[in-house]
Amino acid sequence: VMKFGGASLADRKNIEKTCNIVTTYKKKDKVVLIVSAMKGVTDQLYEIVRLIDQEKFIGAKKILEKLRKQHLSTLNKISTRTEAVKVKIELIKLFEQLQNFINNAGKKGITPAREDFIVSFGERWSCRLIAEALEMSKIMAYPIDASFLMATNNTFGNALPLYDKTQDHLRSILLPLINKNIVPVITGFIGFTNDGCTTTLGRGGSAAPAGM
Repeated sequence: VMKFGGASLADRKNIEKTCNIVTTYKKKDKVVLIVSAMKGVTDQLYEIVRLIDQEKFIGAKKILEKLRKQHLSTLNKISTRTEAVKVKIELIKLFEQLQNFINNAGKKGITPAREDFIVSFGERWSCRLIAEALEMSKIMAYPIDASFLMATNNTFGNALPLYDKTQDHLRSILLPLINKNIVPVITGFIGFTNDGCTTTLGRGGSAAPAGM
């Protein structure tokens, strides 16, 4: 299990270095990859939360648009594959989902659960970029959203993993990929509650899946 933080995914150059490291280890053993958001992205998502809470919606939308351009531009730089258009569509849909959620959150107000949902998107965007970058490096990879994989309690902002409940998801989702020599690229930092809400494990919490 390999974990890469935001600095390792800051731009095309660092993403390519990350892919080279994975390629080296992939020659020796099977690899499971945990990724953070790109450098600085989570901080900007927390800023969006703050602006929404202060009813400064124009400022929040400007940051979101900046993030959208950043991720789509990075995708164009790291991949020339025809299949990358699928990743582009996935990213656009994720940004639209977050935009719609922000619009509704502005009407209803920020709660810990809504904050976790908003700040979880950095990892969701980055895991798709890294999976595509690995494909460009001739490594089969598949992005996995840990909000379908990592069961946690409902302490939003600092959730604790529930490893017993997570094991079944690991077996059913990760093992088939690993056995087919496909690298799972998993979002760090996030999980899900028993009723399906997205949680975050707190800063530094994305190392938790590696300990399983």
